[in-house]
Amino acid sequence: MKIFLTLIIVLLSLVSVTPYVDTAALSLHDTSFQRSLAAFGIAKALNAVISVFQGTELSFTPIGMGVNVSIGEILDPLNDLIERFSWVMLAATISLGIQKFFLLIGTKLFVQLAFFLSAMFLVMLLWIKKIQDHRLIVISIRLFIVLFIFRFATILFIYFNQFVYTSLLQDDYDKASVTLSQTNQQLDKEFNVEQAGEHSIKDMFDVNKKLETLKSTIDDASRQIITLTTIFVLSSIILPLLYIWIFVISIRFAIVGKIETETILQLITKQT
Repeated sequence: MKIFLTLIIVLLSLVSVTPYVDTAALSLHDTSFQRSLAAFGIAKALNAVISVFQGTELSFTPIGMGVNVSIGEILDPLNDLIERFSWVMLAATISLGIQKFFLLIGTKLFVQLAFFLSAMFLVMLLWIKKIQDHRLIVISIRLFIVLFIFRFATILFIYFNQFVYTSLLQDDYDKASVTLSQTNQQLDKEFNVEQAGEHSIKDMFDVNKKLETLKSTIDDASRQIITLTTIFVLSSIILPLLYIWIFVISIRFAIVGKIETETILQLITKQT
C-alpha cells in the first residue's frame, strides 16, 4: 500500500511541475471562449439585421385597397429571444473569466512549488516512522488536499467540460451556428431594405410567399437560438456552478473534515 500511495503522490507532484497540462487546459479554455464569442457574434449580427428591418413594410393592393404588413413586428419575437440570449452569453463570458482566474492561480509557481513540497513531505511521512505523528499526518493530508484542489481542480473541470461538449453538444452547436448564419443571409436576400423602401409589392401572391418564408425562417432561427441557449446554460452556468459547489465542499472537508488517522497509520505501516 505504501508503494502504491507513494507512486501516486510522486506522479501527481511530477505532473504538477509539467507545463503541458497547464498549456493544454489554457488552450481548451481559449477555445471555449472563442466559441462563446462566435455564437454571441452570430446572434448580434442577426439582431442588427432585424433592427434594420424594424421600419420596413410589405405593401400590396389585393382589391384596390392598400394593405401594409410590418416585417419588424413579425421579427419582434425573434429579436426578444436574441436579447435574452445576449444575457445568457454575458453570464457565460463572466463564468469563463472566473474559470480562467482559478486556472491561472493553479499555474503560479508558488502553488506548484507548495504542492510539490507538500507531496514530498507526505512521502516522507509514509516511509519515516519517527515522524509518523497523528497530528502531523492530519495537517499534512489537509494541506496536500487543499493544494491539490487549487492546482488541479480547475484543470480537471475544463477537461470534463470539454468532454461533455464534444460528446453531447458539439453537433447541436455547429448546426445552430450554421443555421443562424444562413438565416442572416436569407433575411438580407429576401427582404432587401432598399428595395422594400422604394417599391411596394403589388402581387398578393409574392407577399404571401415572402411572409411564409419569413415565418418559417423565424421558427427555425428561434429553435436554434434556444438550442444555443441550452448549450451555454449547461456548459457555462450549470456545470461551473456544480464545479464551484464541489470545490467549496472539498476545501471544507480538507480543512475541517474528519480524517481517520488510525486507519491511515495502519495502511502506511504495511510494507506493500
